[in-house]
Amino acid sequence: MTDRDQSGNRPRIAPASPRTPEEADLLGKTLLDPTAEPLNVFRTLLNHPQLLKRFNALGGLLMTRGDLDPRIREIAILRVAQRAGSTYEFAQHTPLAMKYGLSDDEIESLRSGGIGGRFAGFETDLVAAVDELLETSDVSDPVWAALEAELSVPEILELLVLVGFYRMLAGVLNAARVELEPSAREESER
Repeated sequence: MTDRDQSGNRPRIAPASPRTPEEADLLGKTLLDPTAEPLNVFRTLLNHPQLLKRFNALGGLLMTRGDLDPRIREIAILRVAQRAGSTYEFAQHTPLAMKYGLSDDEIESLRSGGIGGRFAGFETDLVAAVDELLETSDVSDPVWAALEAELSVPEILELLVLVGFYRMLAGVLNAARVELEPSAREESER
C-alpha cells in the first residue's frame, strides 16, 4: 500500500474546532465513544458543516444501520483503502475488522494487496467485486452471480454504494493530507 496520506506533509486543510453549538453537536454525532476525541477526518470535514452533516448521514447508515454483515463491510472497506492508498482509512478500520472476526493474516493480506489464499468462497468473490468496481466501475457477470447467490438485493446495493463512498473518502483523505491520529498510527506501524 502506498503512503500518500502519510507523506510527512502537513494537512492541506487543517482540522477545525467547533465555532457554534450546532457545530459541536454535529461533531459529537461522529463519536462512537462519547469520551473519545473526534477523529481528524470529521474535524477536517467540519470546515464545511453542511457537507459533514450529509456525510454523516450516509456514512452512519453504512456503518451502523446497514444490512451488510459487518465482516463483509470491513473486508470491502479495507480493500478499497488498500487499492486507493489510504493509510488513514486502513488504519481506522483495522480495529473494526478485528472486532468483526478478521484475523491478523487476513488483514495483512488485504494490506499487502493480495489475498493469497487467506479468503475462500464468497469472500474471494467479494474482493473480486471490489477490485472490479474500482477498476472498471462495473462488476462482471460471474462475480455478479456470486454476489446474487450470497446477498439480497438491498445488500448488493449497499455494497456498491459502500465501495463508492469509501473510494470517495480515500480521495478526500489523501488529497487533503488528513493526518492519522497518533493511536491509529501506532497500530498501523505494527
